[in-house]
Amino acid sequence: MVLPVILALSVGAAAQAPAPSIDVAAIETCREHIVAEPRITAADWPKRARGREVNAYVVITYNLDGSGKPQDARVTDSLPKGLFDESTLGILSRTTFAPAAVAQGCVYVRTYGSVRRAAR
Repeated sequence: MVLPVILALSVGAAAQAPAPSIDVAAIETCREHIVAEPRITAADWPKRARGREVNAYVVITYNLDGSGKPQDARVTDSLPKGLFDESTLGILSRTTFAPAAVAQGCVYVRTYGSVRRAAR
């Protein structure tokens, strides 16, 4: 089985020159136990990030105890620090896993990106 490797970039404000890219590799695990992923909504996008060019990532570790929901989820890495942490924890909590799945030390990686439209 091939596990996806996610590369993420740092945040650059729209009015500033783009920030230099930073390569960060994280290997996501336990995806085979996901039954349904939630739809991402505007509420999942932090107000501080709205209207900005954003490239971000959040890495979360969690356990599966057979209940179909992640347990003991905690952010282990993110860039920019804290910007998408809470919303990503919320997205993971809305994710449904196979009810019988039991696993320890799972890794969830969520990346975010946006592009500002040029004024016409």
